[in-house]
Amino acid sequence: MIKGGYYIKARCIQDSEIAHTAPHIREIWDWVLKEANHKDTKVCKRGQCVRSYKDIQEGLLWYIGWRKMTYSKDQCEIAMKWLRKRAMITTKKTTRGLIITIVNYDKYQLPANYDNHTQDATITTREPQNLHTINKNVKNEKNVNNKDSDDKRLATLLKNLIKENIPAFKDPDIDKWAYCINKISRIDKYTYKQIEYVIRWSQKSDFWQANILSPEKLRKQFITLIAQIKRDSNKNSITFIE
Repeated sequence: MIKGGYYIKARCIQDSEIAHTAPHIREIWDWVLKEANHKDTKVCKRGQCVRSYKDIQEGLLWYIGWRKMTYSKDQCEIAMKWLRKRAMITTKKTTRGLIITIVNYDKYQLPANYDNHTQDATITTREPQNLHTINKNVKNEKNVNNKDSDDKRLATLLKNLIKENIPAFKDPDIDKWAYCINKISRIDKYTYKQIEYVIRWSQKSDFWQANILSPEKLRKQFITLIAQIKRDSNKNSITFIE
């Protein structure tokens, strides 16, 4: 029995943006992921931890000879800002430090979400199922999970970008925001790639970043935003994501 438990690192991270960013950002991300609670406690929930920048510095120290080395506070702050901007984490200040929440923690930390896990252990304990039915059910379940994940991811992304422009912006109800993002996809028939593009574009615009402060406002102005993006894209010879 190995003490301390374990945490999962998906191989798909090798194809993500973080795989090619600065080493201190990669290491701080890995450390925060390791520190996150695997179950709810009185202090914080599963997928969360309460840590200070000093904790990060001490947790990742190394030695050159007898000299103790740590990342600077600036490096820690830059790393956390990088992770927030990409909706990998959210943070909330408290008197004890930052409450750090890993976005999509359950998706990546549940062994059952990985191919072939526990397949051999369960195959003899249930009746054989029609292969077509199995594939259809798995496909439907993955589609639902992916949609839920994208809805919350883009809601969190919008919130984080707004807070970068307006630090005093209050944390919204992410589930309600995610539901509105879902409407833009499900009812208005825009892809998640298009929605993300418009979110990022709107929060870079001096005019729109002051007007798009919720998914509801985003949805209401979506057609107008796309029209302006296309006009600007034509000027800059860049094609909007169709």
